[in-house]
Amino acid sequence: MAYTLLQLISSDLLSRIRQITPYQDLTRRFVSSISVQELPVDDFIRENELVLSTAAGYEKNASVLPELVQKVGSADASALFLTFKQKTDIPDSVLSIAESYSLPVFLIPWEIPFSKIIDEVSREIASEKTLIFQQLQNRLLNLFYEGHAMEEAIAILRNTLHTEILLTGSDLKPISASPEIAEEISAENAEEDHQAAADLLADSDYLSVPISAGKIDAGFLYIKKGNSEPLLQLTEHPEFASRYFSLPLSLWFHRITIERQTELRLRSDFVRELAAGTDRTREECEQQAARLGFQLSLPYTCIVFRLRNMENPNPDLLETIEKKARDLAEKEHLHIMISSQVFDTVLYLENRTDHPEDEISAFLDQWETALSNSYPSLSFCFGISEISKDTPDFQELFHNASMAVRLAESADEKRFRYQYQDTLEAKIVALFNDDTEIRTAAEKMLAPLHNDRKNGPDLIRTLIMYISCDLNAAKTAAALHLHRQSLLYRLKRIEQATGLSLSNHRDLFLLEIATRIFYPYPPEAYRG
Repeated sequence: MAYTLLQLISSDLLSRIRQITPYQDLTRRFVSSISVQELPVDDFIRENELVLSTAAGYEKNASVLPELVQKVGSADASALFLTFKQKTDIPDSVLSIAESYSLPVFLIPWEIPFSKIIDEVSREIASEKTLIFQQLQNRLLNLFYEGHAMEEAIAILRNTLHTEILLTGSDLKPISASPEIAEEISAENAEEDHQAAADLLADSDYLSVPISAGKIDAGFLYIKKGNSEPLLQLTEHPEFASRYFSLPLSLWFHRITIERQTELRLRSDFVRELAAGTDRTREECEQQAARLGFQLSLPYTCIVFRLRNMENPNPDLLETIEKKARDLAEKEHLHIMISSQVFDTVLYLENRTDHPEDEISAFLDQWETALSNSYPSLSFCFGISEISKDTPDFQELFHNASMAVRLAESADEKRFRYQYQDTLEAKIVALFNDDTEIRTAAEKMLAPLHNDRKNGPDLIRTLIMYISCDLNAAKTAAALHLHRQSLLYRLKRIEQATGLSLSNHRDLFLLEIATRIFYPYPPEAYRG
């Protein structure tokens, strides 16, 4: 309930106060602020403000008091308290001015210090504000526990405080804004949007309330000072905003953070699954990708980012590395799929233009610059797969990018980006592939498996996996989800069909070259 003029004059401090204007219903006169005014009167007297004055200069200039009353009355102040050192009669003409504005005017004894009245009023107003803001906080908390969106909380704040409000993330990216602010900060891209918000909020007319979720700076609430409900104004008590709004809003930010971390973990796990090889069908992969906001049908290049000379990087560092890539992709309107773990970051970057090499290079330049600016001493390298033109084999791209990054790790400090075609394996396979005689020989070698339409694909897959697992039968059987005896049976069939022995190093070398020519994929791509 708002603090009233009747409550004030009923206090012991003002027991000797005298009203000199006609009686009014003082229970309807609210007091939301207090000030001391002398001529020239401050132009910023607020509605429902209690004004104290000595009418200094009135004894020498009769126009002082009428002007003072007129200024205070026109501002819709709560009341005017006058005090004079010597007995002074107030002319009827002055009282008529007060009556015309329905302004209550009181005389208080000279010996009552203004400071005591100010303390009394300020304490009572603060008490009233406390109750109102506590009730507002409870409304916000109930909204949260009932599962409502944070935008509804901001709408309640905006409608209750009757002022403009902007909620941003820690990076000043707008989350929710009053229509007036939204129109003022609207921009064509996110970066300009952030700068527009920063420029607007540099204005001292806005009260800034930091919001924390745990130990993390989650965002900011900006409230424009001054509104049509004086008791709810935060100018005199800005700490109320932090005290009563920060906690409820931090709960939403905390929930959003958990949901976002969960989503990022699911997205990261899915990217790793694509890179390592998945047992899902293509349809299942596409359905999961759609749920996570990915598009698998686009052409991609795989980039493996790896920190150099750092065995156990800080998780926060990995998160920052990934975030800078996501921010850059958003700025450039590129689709990416990314996953960061202890040893590396795997990034699938959309091939969008007719010259993807240039776009990839530009992306890595900006990513590298952003990382170097934040971490000048950081040492890192990139491995880049071949560029796909159609829907890619994600596992193949990852395998080839991984080979390239291993080459980059072992290179001198001046070379920190390698492409798959730079690797020795790629050069050897390309050399063999371009040699007609070798390619014909390889085709003839694998022909018995190719011609076996029923069992051939399984036998080829088994051969590739067996070579990949360093001829370890147990590892191969586990990778193919086969019983050991079933694996041994398949290996025997391969030897019978090709006439080559898997226990002979020369024969094994020939079989590996042949499969790499016709199946230039990582062995895991043929997992059963």
